[in-house]
Formats: sequence, C-alpha cells, structure tokens
Amino acid sequence: MTKLSRRVGFKFTNHTLRRTFGCMLWLAGVPIETIRDLLGHEDTKTTLLYIGVNMDDKSSAMDQLADYENAVRTADSGVARKRSGHWGI
Repeated sequence: MTKLSRRVGFKFTNHTLRRTFGCMLWLAGVPIETIRDLLGHEDTKTTLLYIGVNMDDKSSAMDQLADYENAVRTADSGVARKRSGHWGI
C-alpha cells in the first residue's frame, strides 16, 4: 500500500479502502445489514460507526422517505379518482 500511496500522491491504508467501500455501499442504498455482512461485523451499530454515518446521511434518508410517501399518496389519490370516475360516483 505504501508504494501505491506514493504513486497516487496521497496516503491511504487497507482500512481506508474498507471504510470507503462501506460508505459508498451505504450511499448507494445498500441495506446496512448487507454492508455489515460484507465487512464482517457482528453488529450493525459497529458498521454504522465504522462507515461514519452522520446526521446529514440520516436527514437525507428521511427526505427520501418523505418523497416516497408523497409519491405513493399522489398515486393512490389518482387511482381513487379513476375509480370514482369509472363507477360514476
């Protein structure tokens, strides 16, 4: 790793690569349980600490959930309108 670090111009270790791998999986939406298994951790809490999940990540996840819920509500209301129009109600 030392030789490769010198070649690319910045220092990193195997540990750095593992943490980056875990973090990129998390940001790609891979379930934390899968990441835990890939990294060989016994507990998801360890994995969350290891990959450095922070409040910004959690906030982003909640925003994504809200967007999803809004999309589902919009789709459901569209179905209800179609049904009511179809049945003449």
